[in-house]
Amino acid sequence: MAPHRLLPLAFAFAACAAGAETSPYYLGVAQSLTHDSNLLRTRDGEAPPDGRSRSDTVSNTSLVAGIDQPISRQRLHGSATVSATRYRDNDDFDGTTYALDLGLDWETAGRLSGELSTQAARTLRQDVRTAEGDALSQANYENSRQADFVARLGSVTPLTFELGAGVKAVDYSADSMAFREYRQRHALAGLRWRPGGSTSFGLGVRRTHSEYPHLFAGLLADPEDRRDRDAVDFSIGWAPGGSSSLDLRLSRARTRHEVLDYRDFSATSGALVWKWDPGGRTRMDLRLARDEGQDSEVQTSVFSRTTDSLRLQVQHELTGKVALDARVLLFRRTLRGSPLAIDVAEGRDSGSHVGLGARWQATRGLTLACDASRERRGSNSDARLSSAYHATVLGCSAQLVLQ
Repeated sequence: MAPHRLLPLAFAFAACAAGAETSPYYLGVAQSLTHDSNLLRTRDGEAPPDGRSRSDTVSNTSLVAGIDQPISRQRLHGSATVSATRYRDNDDFDGTTYALDLGLDWETAGRLSGELSTQAARTLRQDVRTAEGDALSQANYENSRQADFVARLGSVTPLTFELGAGVKAVDYSADSMAFREYRQRHALAGLRWRPGGSTSFGLGVRRTHSEYPHLFAGLLADPEDRRDRDAVDFSIGWAPGGSSSLDLRLSRARTRHEVLDYRDFSATSGALVWKWDPGGRTRMDLRLARDEGQDSEVQTSVFSRTTDSLRLQVQHELTGKVALDARVLLFRRTLRGSPLAIDVAEGRDSGSHVGLGARWQATRGLTLACDASRERRGSNSDARLSSAYHATVLGCSAQLVLQ
């Protein structure tokens, strides 16, 4: 997802935090203007499709709203962003996008607690390609829906039991992207032990079932593929001091496919997260991870096997109203699949995302911000799975919120 599509959501989050100080509700408008040097993520050395401009200037006009309301022992929270997007050159991409989320943190008079959440989003996705590796010639919207439920027993005791479940669905408006659509559901069970002090341990199991209803459309008699992933997760949380915390997760998982079982594999994944907040003007987050399949924060495809990533984000408040944000993401992916169901393709690629942003809280309700980012992906050893590209995105936004 291109960064300019995230700006309104980032502002909505900032507005929610500000609004929570005075009122449980907020309502506002936002305007962003962004230039993207490679809107379609066209391959290096490749011309854009006929009639298309490689670069474009994009205008987003958004309505934002949110709520953060305690209700007895419960807390209802949510946000909504609806944007009208206009493109200067590729104007047939003009359309409406949105991002909605609603959650309920609940607690009983006993030792039961948990969360219920749901999200829905519609986003323009021109940065993906067809199964044949061709750039898209039409507007392509990604529609995603997700719901999750978690219940805990013993949240105020040293030992906590947890049960959870969730569902997710992703669809695309372009027919040529149907092979990427999927349905997913998962269930989990685990326990967490806090022996005292600043240390906690967790152990859990998770099962994820994914269905790709059109993965092999036009290639096999039955176009659907199904995938099951069983995982055991172990985690440690440690806060050695008031200014920093460490979280470690290790997972051992086995993935099995119903069709083309050459894609079956077992792997170990995990993540190490360090957060540093000394209570002053600077905060830092560092994450080192190996993720499997489509679980990575890096955009992946149905053929992604593992993704190694290193992410660093630093936030610094110059004054009470001006803040800077710097971020770096480095990644390396292993992909294995058969885009045309003919033979097996396997390869690696790597890339990076670098960004720098500034935000000015002009008044309690008015926020101005600018952001610059550079995105790069190197060539894959098998070009059928991915290709090299680079893009630069520059943008500025303003948001006015009533509380």
